[in-house]
Amino acid sequence: ALVDDEDYDRLMAMGKWHLNNNGYAAKSEKYRKEDGSIGNRTILMHRFIMEAPKGMEIDHWDLEKLNNQQCNLRICTRKENARNQGKNKANTSGYKCVYWYGKYGKWVTQIRINNKQITLGYFQNIHDAAKAYNEAAIKHYGEFARLNEIPQ
Repeated sequence: ALVDDEDYDRLMAMGKWHLNNNGYAAKSEKYRKEDGSIGNRTILMHRFIMEAPKGMEIDHWDLEKLNNQQCNLRICTRKENARNQGKNKANTSGYKCVYWYGKYGKWVTQIRINNKQITLGYFQNIHDAAKAYNEAAIKHYGEFARLNEIPQ
């Protein structure tokens, strides 16, 4: 994992860290429950570094789960974190939120706003569809907008 020099000693003082099943740097530790029994809990390195409050998430700006430098991390809500996601793994267009709509023979782009899927339009040109998504994402997602890279 990548960490800032200022965090290194504090992290190493906690003992060994490992890669968890979700690809994050983590540490397991035992703790005493209120009933006196012993339980296990996982501490995620990025949450520890940022001292994340309960109910908040940590966004990795560059989507690299092991880049835990403070300049790459930001405290956010679940919605904000979701806005910064990359393309869906099943994506075939190469652009975030752009899909081929066979019924019309056009590219369609959509964006999710306030838990509603909004269709931004149908396009002959895939790059126009990607641009439409980018414009809407900037408007509605602000600093958390993950934009499509469109060739000039």
